[in-house]
Amino acid sequence: MKKIISVLLAIFCLCSCSGGQITPKLTELSFTAELSYYNELYVMDAKILKDATLVAEMKEPEALEGLTLTVTSKGITAEYLGLTYTANEATLPFSSTVFAFYLPLLNVINTPEAAADKDGTLTGEVEGLKYSLTFSPTGIPQMLELKEKRLSVRFYNTEIIKED
Repeated sequence: MKKIISVLLAIFCLCSCSGGQITPKLTELSFTAELSYYNELYVMDAKILKDATLVAEMKEPEALEGLTLTVTSKGITAEYLGLTYTANEATLPFSSTVFAFYLPLLNVINTPEAAADKDGTLTGEVEGLKYSLTFSPTGIPQMLELKEKRLSVRFYNTEIIKED
């Protein structure tokens, strides 16, 4: 009985003494993102590739269904109804909604020591944008909030993907 209690105490100590930090998992993910922006709702199926490229296809609102966005740290390409538009950070400022959604994720990806606290919250600032990210205990993103931009993103149907 003493051995069992000793083992349980050791496991408890190892789990609770690890600092309780959660390591974010943001690349090689596919997910559905529900964006609330100034009380308007947008839904997209998206994935973040190994190189941190975000590829997203709008699902809602219906008027934007089929719009595909490919976002990198250098710019964005939008494809819709056979038309393609490309903009870089000089023509589409970092404060734009698309970059406001992407830059906090990229900031965490590019900061290897980034870790959420034991409650799964990670806060930061990038390009003047203050953000708060919430992660599951396994490091999967659940929520992104940029209160100053009145933008929140809920992540669901999240799966780890492997690129060929």
